[in-house]
Amino acid sequence: MLGKRIKEAREARGLTQAELAEGKVSRSYIGSVERGEVRPSAENLQFLAEKLGKPLSYFLPDEAEVLADKLKCMLAQAKACLIIEDVDEAQALYQECASLFDPTLYPEVMGTYYEVSAELKTRRSS
Repeated sequence: MLGKRIKEAREARGLTQAELAEGKVSRSYIGSVERGEVRPSAENLQFLAEKLGKPLSYFLPDEAEVLADKLKCMLAQAKACLIIEDVDEAQALYQECASLFDPTLYPEVMGTYYEVSAELKTRRSS
């Protein structure tokens, strides 16, 4: 999400990656950050925020993004548990996700959520 915000802010200012990088980092570094391959240091993030005319808080994840990442991680763990036949642990992880999940707020995790749900139903009915 950070990389996407940096790219959107850069494009809104009409800057190329090279122009944004000028004086501090390389163009390839900006590309890596935008693709989410590299997380910028606090110093570099401050530089980018200043160059893009945005407050540092613009680039920090909000509560919904943090929760969406948590859900993605927990659902991935549940899927891994199903692969190794640890259905009880998968069920526990799924139930925790169910208490947090709202498909209207987290559409990016909806597919995995329903995939785990269906697999657990199949396992329980067997």
